Amino acid sequence: MNGISMIPFALLSGFVNGKEIRITELANEGFRFRMVHKIPEPYDLIICFYDLSNSQYNEIPITQYVYSEIKAEEFYYEYTILTSQEDFICEVQRLERQYSQYIHWKLEETDSALAGAMTGYPSDLDEIYADSLEDQKKNWFPADWNLSSMFSFAQGMEAALSLDTPRLYKEYFQKGIRENFMPNRLYIGNQFCPLLFPDETILFAILEKAKSQSLAITLAFSYIREFMLEATGILLDKLEQWCQTHQMQIEILINDWAMAELIRQKKTEHLIPCLGILLNKRKKDPRFSYKKGDTSFYEQNSLNAEFYRNYLQTTFAIERYEWEACEQTQQFPPGKNSLHLPLYQTNTSSYCPLYAICTTGKRGQQTLITSCASYCSKYAFLYPEHLHMVGQYNSLFGLDLELIRHPEKIQDYGQAGIDRLVWNLL
Repeated sequence: MNGISMIPFALLSGFVNGKEIRITELANEGFRFRMVHKIPEPYDLIICFYDLSNSQYNEIPITQYVYSEIKAEEFYYEYTILTSQEDFICEVQRLERQYSQYIHWKLEETDSALAGAMTGYPSDLDEIYADSLEDQKKNWFPADWNLSSMFSFAQGMEAALSLDTPRLYKEYFQKGIRENFMPNRLYIGNQFCPLLFPDETILFAILEKAKSQSLAITLAFSYIREFMLEATGILLDKLEQWCQTHQMQIEILINDWAMAELIRQKKTEHLIPCLGILLNKRKKDPRFSYKKGDTSFYEQNSLNAEFYRNYLQTTFAIERYEWEACEQTQQFPPGKNSLHLPLYQTNTSSYCPLYAICTTGKRGQQTLITSCASYCSKYAFLYPEHLHMVGQYNSLFGLDLELIRHPEKIQDYGQAGIDRLVWNLL
């Protein structure tokens, strides 16, 4: 048998007697695979061919094989199966054509051209950029758009405003809320970059002002680096004392299991943990609409499993979950669900790419930083306009433009299980 060796596992796999196998060679007349132990005949064989044209697997049961051979090697047994099944031969020939074309695109074309050839992605639009983030925002938001009219559709839902950068902390402390609506709650802190959390003096000044305005408070913590553990524990003790003094409760967004454990150990009734965006994992991408095949399995994640929600509640007392509006259907689980809009995070780096390019000129030269010069207050990464993306500090964000243009769809989220809307200022 003279075939193609070691086709990527994602494109070709199989099962024998219910056990998954790695196919090492494929040809029109048959295939080879390896097993650690001998398996008895008759073989129950299923070969799974990935079809690049519709993004799904075609499973071919091998019910007729004319020859089989077992060759003993030092650490495994190599099986050769020859078959003349017509459906098997058709799938082999199709995979050979698609795999050859894919290799050509991968070697000869750009990533955008590859995506265009495979999914219809408009690679020609990747060359069109806005001149600045401000110009891009003008294209995103209609001239008559305002936050108050958008939240008018949030009937029955709590309205919250997120303060997540030093600029917004200072602006709120000095001037108050300048938006044309008054929220019920403030989110203070950044879920993605730990260096953007307000320093202690500013934090407690904001807490006092929020309390004086009768605003509920949620503190957003990011992931916790090891060198930050001790300081974070001390801060939590001070927050607990502040809550006891004022007889208040504060929600704490958990984006790191170490933080969840810190709060659990304190056994406090004043600091209420909630599951943050980084731990509420789901697939989000502005290019998602170009994906082929069945996408319904993206509508659920781990929180749709009751046993996982029970684990979060019994172990860490987590009953509220943070979500993001991202133009993708999501089945929200029972319980308390918050929705952040209009931006949604797609990627977060524990090393800041913006800091790297501002200090070295190379985005890839990222290192651990414990303090920075707030380059993100002046700079952001721009992306092709049609993607509706922006790179801010250590993360990439997409924009739910559909919700901006059709705010009445907020009502659908309320019916789907969202009880709180959180607006992230751009």
